[in-house]
Amino acid sequence: MIKIKEHDKKTSDDLVNSWLKLGAILKNDRFVNMLSFNETHICNLLLEKDLSLKEIEFKTNMLKSLVNRVINSLTEKSYVKKYKKEDNKKNVWVCLTKEGRDAYNIEHNSVLVFVDEITKNLGTEKIVTLTSLMNETSNIARKILDGSKKIKK
Repeated sequence: MIKIKEHDKKTSDDLVNSWLKLGAILKNDRFVNMLSFNETHICNLLLEKDLSLKEIEFKTNMLKSLVNRVINSLTEKSYVKKYKKEDNKKNVWVCLTKEGRDAYNIEHNSVLVFVDEITKNLGTEKIVTLTSLMNETSNIARKILDGSKKIKK
């Protein structure tokens, strides 16, 4: 077992608690109305380009069963369509429909209003720093979880 210095443990505990508190706020169903948190996440990815189900699993870090459930829900709402490519019938691809893009944009705009309020309270300089730190943290977490570094318990 790795020994963590007491001051490092407190810092780590504080970070975990802050992370959980923010996560709970952002996943709150009242935050977005037309889409669930996971639906919003997938629609955001599909804005750029169509993705295979496997790519969605990797990019969202969701289990295959959860991705299928979310995609089926989005399909029922006519927000996405599934298809297979002529040159590769094995993989299922997903694209965002106009209805899905419209629903996502409505939700995204409400998120931007929320973020604007946070920016007004923290200031642009702190938001730029926070964004940079969040991106750096995400990249480090991805490397750790991808196995480039091992966490010893």
